[in-house]
Amino acid sequence: RKKESLKEFIGCEHFSIKKNKIRFDNPHTKIDLGGFVKEYAVDRAVEVLQKNKISSALVNFGGDVYALSKKPDNSQYSIGIKDPSNPTSFATQVFLEDEALTTSASYERNYKVGATKYSHIISKEQLQKNVNSVSVISKNCVESGVYSTSLMIDETIENKNRVIFL
Repeated sequence: RKKESLKEFIGCEHFSIKKNKIRFDNPHTKIDLGGFVKEYAVDRAVEVLQKNKISSALVNFGGDVYALSKKPDNSQYSIGIKDPSNPTSFATQVFLEDEALTTSASYERNYKVGATKYSHIISKEQLQKNVNSVSVISKNCVESGVYSTSLMIDETIENKNRVIFL
């Protein structure tokens, strides 16, 4: 019930950006930029590596990953994607080369209200999601992160990337 009462505070119409400051129209709307900052940091780290002529690397900031080229043995980097129903095991693996991978998921960051578990990613239309994780592979981490989070909210968003729903 408390969750339902907060529904009216969900949405981008409850904040504005003016003169480099975010302003909220109420105390309940919140934005967590932690994921975006990690994704941006991965992309910048890759730029630093490339600038310094590093030809092969795997950059991993807490699960936001970029595979720079191939491994020194000329094979692609293999990345495991956790099984949302058992996060200690992998549901699948993907192979990356000059690509980024991010996963947005409800199994690691969530909270309980009563006996119901809710994802930290919510929309007005669906307060509890059926999708437990979305992984997106693209050319950079920021793009992957924007899509993986957006697809957790709306699975029908069109995109040109590789997407894995679990």
